Amino acid sequence: MRRLAFVLLASTCSVANAAPQFNSLFSDHAVLQRNRPIAVWGMAAPGERLSVSIAAVARSATADAKGNWRVELPPMKAGGPFELSASSASGRVTAGDILVGDVWLCSGQSNMELPVSRGLDSWNQTQSANDPELRVVTIPHVSGSAVKATIEAPIKWQAITPQTVGDFSAACYYMVRDLRRSQKVPIGAINASWGGTPIRSWLDETGAAATGGDDYDQLKLFRRDPTAANKAFGENWAAWWRTKTGNKPGQEPWNASDRLNWAAVPRITYWEQWGDRKFADFNGMVWMRKRFTLTPAEAAKEATISLSVIDELDETFVNGVAVGGSYTWEAPRNYRIPAGVLRAGNNEVLVNVSDGSGAGGLSGPADQVKLTLADGTVKPLGEGWQYSVVAQARVALLKRPGIRPRD
Repeated sequence: MRRLAFVLLASTCSVANAAPQFNSLFSDHAVLQRNRPIAVWGMAAPGERLSVSIAAVARSATADAKGNWRVELPPMKAGGPFELSASSASGRVTAGDILVGDVWLCSGQSNMELPVSRGLDSWNQTQSANDPELRVVTIPHVSGSAVKATIEAPIKWQAITPQTVGDFSAACYYMVRDLRRSQKVPIGAINASWGGTPIRSWLDETGAAATGGDDYDQLKLFRRDPTAANKAFGENWAAWWRTKTGNKPGQEPWNASDRLNWAAVPRITYWEQWGDRKFADFNGMVWMRKRFTLTPAEAAKEATISLSVIDELDETFVNGVAVGGSYTWEAPRNYRIPAGVLRAGNNEVLVNVSDGSGAGGLSGPADQVKLTLADGTVKPLGEGWQYSVVAQARVALLKRPGIRPRD
């Protein structure tokens, strides 16, 4: 955690013939950092001149060719509430009930993400929470392969009340609550946490480039050509598997799946819910496959395969070709299948699922598991799956290849 001087993002967007806009962080009930220059930014029509003001202090700015504008207001002492406004010939936008005080950024994994409602004595803690000068905002889980110019998902600053505190980070709330008592100034707390994320997911462009290696090169490739990047990652994954297992080219499960021992998947849901005692608390690696047939006309098309949410790491092959993989227990898997991968007659999708804790496997429901052809035709794939468990002794020897960013 660190104090935030409220310079989080640069906003880019083209807005023609419309009133200026603030970046979504500058909304009603926000808190700005005291005793430091206050950076404010947003969007307007390209080339438009505007005035940004708070507490009778104004500064001017001109939107650049992409519609970006940014001003720096002079430092202010703690206080408020104020109105923040941006005006131009196209109109005016305001953010009300703005306080000036201290702003803190709380970030981390599951320990930081754990909400007040799941902490000890949570009922008493939430009922006693009522502080109009303690404001909080939670940044939604959104990811991508390139830096985002703004927070696209809706965000909302809220004063602490029994109704708003329960879903906020417990560690962050208890810290800023104590700071309110000692500092006696308004405080804003920003929770930007995501349980289980590796540090590489949080690196900026410079940091990612400094790590070097194939991972960063594949990330750059993914931005230009996702299909080529998935193919490259799949080739690395395949080389890793052969190194760790001794499989020769052509012997790997995605090329010779009948070499494995298969059993029927009871239903498409997390394997802990299969009703099989062996999977009641299972964490490990499992191959899952589904075979299906296509007509020559169907096989000639591009397609998208949808596998529902998978917990937590998968690498997916169609007819021996890697089409995608993700590391997340929250996002549905939807992978593009390029033309030429599908075949007339028999086809096979093979998914390697690796789970380290909690639920594992395909979440379902079965109707979310399907093949969608380029013309919109849907081929259900929710029935008839099989599984083959990778021996735990082998799993212990496996070291995962470079983890791709969350998709």
